[in-house]
Amino acid sequence: MTVEAPYAEPVGGELFNSMAFFDGEGRRMGVFGKIHLAGGIEPKTDETVNLLEKRYFRPGNLGFQTFDGGVARIGGLIC
Repeated sequence: MTVEAPYAEPVGGELFNSMAFFDGEGRRMGVFGKIHLAGGIEPKTDETVNLLEKRYFRPGNLGFQTFDGGVARIGGLIC
């Protein structure tokens, strides 16, 4: 069994929308940082939904890695 846990990851004074992968023994296999952030930086008053992900997070810089999950290789996708 593997577990994927999304979280806001502080790194060097910046914040990333990240997902950590843990194996069946609870060891961290790696991290995926969301690369394509939604929305903008400033709220728009003419829209009913504001996506402000770019306001709070920086784009991930770890690439699209995969990890050995035992029976399959796994990777991350954060919507």
